[in-house]
Amino acid sequence: MGFTGIPLNIANSLTSAMVIGIGADYAIYLIFRLREEFARTKDETEAVRTALRTAGKATLFVASAVAGGYGVLLFSFGFYQHVWMAILIGAAMFVSCFATLTVVPAVLLMTRPAFVFRPAQLMMAQASLPLVVLLVLGAAGLRPPTLSAQTPAPDAVEIMRRNFMVNRVSDSEQQLTITLINRGGQQRVRRLVGWSRLQANGIDNRRLVRYESPADVAGTATLLVEHGTGEDDIWLYLPALRRVRRLVAANKKESFLGTDFSYGDVIGQRVDDWRHSQRADEPVEGQPCYVIESVPASPQVSDDSGYSRQKQWIRKDNDVTVRAEFWDRAGQPLKRATYADVRQVDPGRSRWQAMRLEAENLQTGHRTVIEFGRFTANVGVSDEYFTARYLER
Repeated sequence: MGFTGIPLNIANSLTSAMVIGIGADYAIYLIFRLREEFARTKDETEAVRTALRTAGKATLFVASAVAGGYGVLLFSFGFYQHVWMAILIGAAMFVSCFATLTVVPAVLLMTRPAFVFRPAQLMMAQASLPLVVLLVLGAAGLRPPTLSAQTPAPDAVEIMRRNFMVNRVSDSEQQLTITLINRGGQQRVRRLVGWSRLQANGIDNRRLVRYESPADVAGTATLLVEHGTGEDDIWLYLPALRRVRRLVAANKKESFLGTDFSYGDVIGQRVDDWRHSQRADEPVEGQPCYVIESVPASPQVSDDSGYSRQKQWIRKDNDVTVRAEFWDRAGQPLKRATYADVRQVDPGRSRWQAMRLEAENLQTGHRTVIEFGRFTANVGVSDEYFTARYLER
């Protein structure tokens, strides 16, 4: 301010305080992303690179937009308060963005703070469980077709369409228990309640999930609102902060907050983005099953999802997926999921739900087991539940 001749007055003090807050937010965002990536890879170098490619790029874009927007005030000739504001905000955006992308990663790697590196896996697992449940409530079904760029084999497509709809009840209430098991056999148990309700089109779902225990995460809630023709809305409520955050699921192949599932697993894959083919039938636990193999319809789909192939075993009698396997982009086995204790939850519409689900990351050895203690369909869940405002209750 002294170099440019900008005086220290009340207006400029308020502007300085505002830009300091924005700059701190950039650093917090990058640190959180770095902690998330380290929990997934346990590789510091790779975690930093991924954080800079994602959070770093976003920080650069936002800082440029803020600086450019306020830069227009430089043309307020003769109205110096606007000119000073433009200079202060532009300089602050440059300095804070530069420091976030260079100084912050260097300091973190030198000091190795415990809140980023040592307990990262535990912290991220606790924060991510509500969103993992969103995948579970979808019972691993693919999303309904919204595009028609590819024309897979008709039989396979019809099977996948029925599979998608088989667990879509009008509305439901659930009580569930989640057990996280690491490679060494150590377990962490979480108990949650959930609600779902179909939208007016009878296809897109809305789901609300809330922690009941343990105490350190009780009250944490997640809301997912699906949009068949656009990006889904994901909202997270953290009681400790008393605020609702909207999560952007743009990087679908990235590990979802350090769990075994990706963003694409939670949001869902559009059926027409994949080429489906029917393989020889195989039984699973004595039940005859269709075997459907799916590959990306384009390199972009593979890059977005992180998968080069998916395979599902779908029961012939009720169209429920009872087993699924996934391969990474290098063609290596990535994870396996099983769906057991299948029950009919809506006889009138022939809707079924697996009551025990288990997913295992074949490359890390981590497993997740989810069991429904109660699943009740068609109870008249109110639309009021599925709003961001309701999360705070």
